[in-house]
Order: sequence, then C-alpha cells, then structure tokens
Amino acid sequence: MTSLIVTSLRNTGPCLSSVLVEEMLKTQAVNRDTARKQISRAASAGQIHCVDKLFPKRERFIYLKQQYGTGRFWSSLNTALLDTGSAYGLALSCLRARGGILPVRHFAAACGSPVAMKNRLSWKSVLDGLLQYKMVRFVTLPGLGECVALTEKNDNGYQRALHPLKARLLTESVLMKSLSQWVRHNGIISYDTLRTREELDSDRAPCVANFDFDVTAASYLNPLLQFSRSGEIRPGFFVCDMLLGCKLSLVHLQPFITKCRSINSLRNSPRCLFMFVADEYSEEAFLEMKRAGIIPATPENLFGKDFADALFQLRDLVGSITFSLKDNIVAIDDIMSKLESIAGVTSQLQGDLFEYIVAETVRINSNDVEVGKICKSERKGTAECDVLSRQGNAKITFIECKGYKPYSTVKHEDVKRWIGKQVPVFFDYAKREYPNAEINVELWTTGKLGDDSRESLRKFQENNSTNQRYNITVIESHEVRIRIKATWNDALIRVFEKHFLSYPEKIVRRKHVPEPVRLAGHDEATEFDF
Repeated sequence: MTSLIVTSLRNTGPCLSSVLVEEMLKTQAVNRDTARKQISRAASAGQIHCVDKLFPKRERFIYLKQQYGTGRFWSSLNTALLDTGSAYGLALSCLRARGGILPVRHFAAACGSPVAMKNRLSWKSVLDGLLQYKMVRFVTLPGLGECVALTEKNDNGYQRALHPLKARLLTESVLMKSLSQWVRHNGIISYDTLRTREELDSDRAPCVANFDFDVTAASYLNPLLQFSRSGEIRPGFFVCDMLLGCKLSLVHLQPFITKCRSINSLRNSPRCLFMFVADEYSEEAFLEMKRAGIIPATPENLFGKDFADALFQLRDLVGSITFSLKDNIVAIDDIMSKLESIAGVTSQLQGDLFEYIVAETVRINSNDVEVGKICKSERKGTAECDVLSRQGNAKITFIECKGYKPYSTVKHEDVKRWIGKQVPVFFDYAKREYPNAEINVELWTTGKLGDDSRESLRKFQENNSTNQRYNITVIESHEVRIRIKATWNDALIRVFEKHFLSYPEKIVRRKHVPEPVRLAGHDEATEFDF
C-alpha cells in the first residue's frame, strides 16, 4: 500500500490529502476509508511527510522527502493555502514573488496581513507561524541584514541571492524616490506627509488603516476627501507597493489586492488611491487589479522609456556584474545621466556604483578582479568585499569603497565596521584560501574622513605595525583621482569626473512663460494683451 501512496504522490506531486485519496481511488482495489487510513499510517511511520494544522476539515498537505523545497512543492502548498483564504498562503505568495527571500523589515508590507486587527492574524503572528512550521528561516546577508527566506536544503544557496536582491532593492529605491517626487510635484499628496519603507524612524513607517505599505501619503484630492459629523475634513491617502524584476501573476499580487480590499471593507476607513508598480503583469493579474480599483502601473508608463531602461541597466549592472570595462563604464554613464534629475538619486548612486569605478581602476594591474565577493570565516562569519583583486597566489587585495558626494563626511560607523568586523573576516579568508599570498586591505573614498575615523585608522595601522598581518592603505579623494587618471582610460576618467567629482548641482532656471496675448487683433491695434 505504501508503494501505491508513493506512486500516487509522484503522479500528482505534493498535494492535499483529499487530492491524494482521489488519486489512489483510481486503483480499483482501494476504497476511500482504506486510503485515508493508509495515508495516516504512512505519515505516522515517517514514510511520507505532511504539513498539518493549517487546513480546515483536518486536511493535510502530503509530500515525499525528495519533493520538499522544489518549485512544485512551494507552488502546490501556496495554491492549497490560498484556496482556503489562509494568511500563510498570502505570505508564501509574497516570498515566491520576490525569489524566496526578502529583508525582514519589508515583510510586513509584502505579506498582506495587518499590524493588528480583530479576527485577523497580524503579520508578526504569520511570520511566527511560518517559522514554527519550518517553512521559512532567518538568514543574515552581508550589507542587507536579517532576511526571511523559504527554507532550502542547501544553506549555500542563500548567498547566491545577495546580488540579485541588492539589485532589486536599489532599483526600487530609485523608483521610490522618483515616484515620491512625482506625487509631490503634481499636488497629488500633502507634501510633508509622505512616508516610505526606507524611513529609519519606526514612528514614520508608511501605514494606513493598520496595514503597512511601501509608500503612503495623505491626499486632499476632492474624490478622496471625507467629512466628519462636525464638518472637519478627513483626508484620503495615496498608497503604493512596488516589485520590480519579473512579470507578476495574480498569485504574486494577491497579498496587495487583499490589503486594498480589507481597507475598503473597514468601517470608517479612509478613502484611498491604490497603486502597484511592476515591470509587467499577466493579463489575469492586470484585469483583477482593475476590478479591485487599483492602478497597475509600470515604470515606463509613469516616467517614460528612458527611465525604465535606466532601471533595467542598473539592475543588470548590480545583479549580474558584467566584467567588460567598456560595458561597465558606458552603463554607469548612461544610468547616472538618465536619473540625475531625481532628487537624492545621484548621491545614492555615487555610493552604490563607486565600486565599479574602483574595479576598473585596479584592473590595469590585475586581470583577476571581482566585485561584491562574499568572504567566509569559520570563526567570524561572512563579510562582503566591495572589490577583490588577485595577482595569482602571490598577492590579494581587499578594497572597501565609500563613494560620497564631495565634501561629505564618511560615516564613522562604516569605518569602525570595516576595521572591527570586515577586515578580520578578509584576513581569515585569505589565510585559508591563499596561505602564501601578500595580504592588502585598502579603503577608497571620494568623501572626507572625520577626526574620529582618522584616529581609528591611525590606531588600526599602529596595531598592525606590531605583527604585520597585512598592508593597510587609505586612499582619499585626491589620490583616487590621481589613480584613475593614471589608467589613461578616457572613458573611465570622463565618467568619474562627470558623475563623482565636486561639481555643484546645476541650477535650472525656469523659462519665461508669457501672459495670454491677442492673436487676432485688428491691424490698427497697438496693444495685443488682454
């Protein structure tokens, strides 16, 4: 009988126990009660595995050990939970839409569950439940912090998610800034009420009617206004979530649609203008969003093809990491030129893309250059090296890149973290992988170092002079410029000077717009204004 269960599971894939029973009934020698009992016994004996207590009518989700964690497993489990209206199904949908991993701080907005609400599971309860049933786990990624991820058989797989995840978050951050500027400048929102998921202050988190979003703001547009019994004006809200990098289906968008419908169903809830931004939607998802009264927007429809292309280039550069000098430099120039009109984006990209400039600079002395290398230490965890340069087995250089607007001060916390946490990991990694190599650690910055940072670096170099574990070099903005010029690469020098040096922001003067004039005045008229 066990062989029949295994054969049936291989045919159907992971499924609910009721579906498995129906599959087994196709064999004439089995009746319904017998099939149920055999499934129960096989599960108790550990011959098959199950997820229970999440489904009504004592249903269980049945699977074979080798099926766990496969795409078919997550798809079937997700569908089964959604069919029952489970909040856990919405949470799995949001994770699958994001490649199976996202920062914990974004889970509240993505999962579709409220902060707190009567007769509804809060997002914290949902997360606790997923952890309890071992569907997800916490993973710490260098530079991103704590993330929640679908449970995988191989822990090494999580590190592969780092660069694609960083690329998505960076492009969404740029889009968020552009969207914020657009709704402010067009008077759609009350200017100072805008909140985004990037707010560090928890009191300023983007939340409406006990649901978190990526972007929220109060709006006094006439269709959104409400009046209290005393005649007091109650504003509505503009709310938006976003997810870039893939074509979204209805399953992926179900958490957002559920949030919007929940707000509309609440008594005395504010009127809201709902928007979701993605690169592309399936036809089913697009139509369902329209039926729910949600704007299914895309970057191209909102801001034009050039902007959308720049986001794609940025995601490709950071996520895929091409190693062609020409491709990298051209991409950086194109991206920053197209996005420079968005407030705050230039300074952000100066920090995020500076490491590519450094990588191309050091490439003249080494053909073996890697951007965003994850280094592991058995004792001290993992750390991300911005630029790793190797010269065979003889020399290895770990470069930390701090791109800042000129005259901006490098954060002292970043310098302390580099000295205290990252460099020890780099040293252990080098000693393990390249035991006979000369080890160099370098800090490159286009900003300026504060007194605290200089003192920390002085002590760091002083302590190292005793045992000479590695060579320490600090390269500040003037020397960065000298080194880049020494490459004699016109494209690299031009891009660095155009986008990373101390040119003040251009002041764009508004063109004079004349008053209305009489276009058809009679011939004798000497005055043409009205």
